[in-house]
Parts: sequence; C-alpha cells; structure tokens
Amino acid sequence: MKRSGLILALSREHHQALVFARRIALQSDSVPELAALGQRVLDELAPALLVHFEEEEQGLLPVADDTAAENARRLVAEHEQLRALLGALREGDVNALKPFGALLADHVRFEERTLFPQIAPLLGN
Repeated sequence: MKRSGLILALSREHHQALVFARRIALQSDSVPELAALGQRVLDELAPALLVHFEEEEQGLLPVADDTAAENARRLVAEHEQLRALLGALREGDVNALKPFGALLADHVRFEERTLFPQIAPLLGN
C-alpha cells in the first residue's frame, strides 16, 4: 500500500513512541527508577506525542467515512486515555507509567495495522 505524506510522517514518528513503550515495559517496578523514566517520558516524548495526537486528529478524522468511524472513535478515546495518563505522571503518579507504556504500544500497533490502511485510500494521495 502506498502511504500518503501525512500517514508516512505519522508512521515515522511512531518509532520513538515504540522505543519508549519498550523501555517502560522492561523497567523494574522500583519507584525511583519509574519516577526517573516517567520524567524522561514527560521531557522527551510527551511534547512531540501531544503534537502528534493533534496532527492525527486534525488530519485523519475529517476524512474518516462511515466505514472508519468506529476506528476513528477508538483513536480519539485512546488519545484521551494517553493524555490522562501523562497528566497523572505530571502529578507524580509513577503507577501511571506502565499502563501508559502498554496503551501506547497497543495504540501505535492499532494505527499502523488497522486505522492507517483503512484511512489511506480516503486521503487520496
């Protein structure tokens, strides 16, 4: 499948998210170590990730037709969950890190395997 410029750019950005998700999955449950990695997520990943979410929501949702509507709703719901988990991390809840990492990995795989192939033909390029 040939990917549009928007989907190709979004796919490239997914690599960093998956790297962080893997680091989180492998992280011990030591509170100081979780806190340190959580801070790295907030400093290094979160700013770009939040922009990425906006780009997906503004660039993909308007073209979603009836066949993609359910997956578009899932995209938005998962973005909201990820934003909430980042908010919990900002408030010092290190227990939000592991669920954040797991959801992030699942979310990226959903977009790459399901949503992007479904939306790509609707983008028309």
